[in-house]
Amino acid sequence: MQGLNVIWVFDRDAARVLMCKRHKEPYLGLYNLVGGKIEPGEDGLAAAYRELEEETGITDSDITLTHLMDFTYYLSDCRVEVYVGKLSRDMEVRGDEKELVWMTAITPVHTNPRILICGEATPLYTFVSTANTASMVIPGVYPP
Repeated sequence: MQGLNVIWVFDRDAARVLMCKRHKEPYLGLYNLVGGKIEPGEDGLAAAYRELEEETGITDSDITLTHLMDFTYYLSDCRVEVYVGKLSRDMEVRGDEKELVWMTAITPVHTNPRILICGEATPLYTFVSTANTASMVIPGVYPP
């Protein structure tokens, strides 16, 4: 089963979430969370930090990731690990193949059909909005 990860990166104040704008197919022009593939034999948390650094320049000294939940998609034979973290400092992020965009966490982005949650795997949902996380508490991360 292919392992994938997605990473919710909040800024230092938990006011914004980091998204990637795709500049190639599939899903050209759509937004997704940072993330990617977990290599065979690779620890999930180590893979999340690796993908985060490769795609944004954010390292484990800039953020502490928490393993929030997993999804298993049996028909696609894949497992998605979801991680979340808040930056410990203000910093510039850099993208390689994708444009990085900070989106306001209190904006109801769940209505935006141009946002994906599962990166390069499949558009699993249009996005789980951070505006709807009022009932979700992530200790030390959200709400601020």
